[in-house]
Amino acid sequence: MHKVKDDRDTADTKKGADITLDDLRAFYRGSEVEHWHDLLTILIGTACRPAAARELAKEQIDFANGLVYLNRKGRRQTGKNRPTVKLPPTMAARFRNRPDGVLVLWRGQATEKNERLMRIARKRAGLGEDVNLYSIRHFCARWMRQNGVDPWSCAAQLGHGAGGRLTMTERYATADPLYLQAPCNALETLLQAVVAPMAGEKAPQTLAAQG
Repeated sequence: MHKVKDDRDTADTKKGADITLDDLRAFYRGSEVEHWHDLLTILIGTACRPAAARELAKEQIDFANGLVYLNRKGRRQTGKNRPTVKLPPTMAARFRNRPDGVLVLWRGQATEKNERLMRIARKRAGLGEDVNLYSIRHFCARWMRQNGVDPWSCAAQLGHGAGGRLTMTERYATADPLYLQAPCNALETLLQAVVAPMAGEKAPQTLAAQG
């Protein structure tokens, strides 16, 4: 039997299985540890790649102007572009009073990988082994389109193609009050849907309440 050559672009192959909103909520609740919720809040709030979320420092967030600089100062952009995006209110509230430095910390140290914690959360959520952190990014992309966000804005939010790479003139785009506001609104709605207490579930304590 003649085997047909697979000409698909492997760079466009999904790195994580598709999930539903219920799956995402269960994934978030698959662990109670703070740095898991910190990580997923960043992933959902910005739709960024896992590495960008793990490396995000408080200094990269401009609370006054509502912006998140996913590419830290001095880091050269790569093919996996890290854009500047709007800061959702739920994400701002979670991190506003944190000390400077990397936000996702385990025992005071930044995390390089979250594989073990992800496997625990995934198992508790009853999700398949093909679900991973990239599944969240894929879901965010679909969510934005389902909520009427235009293709260019989605591309800019995700750091894809021309939409994610600013020309010289577009470098001033962040000064526009409407800059990526539609993706931010959609992702804020998603964050609220994920972190809001489910029926019969107690609201999680804040750090201030615990201290």
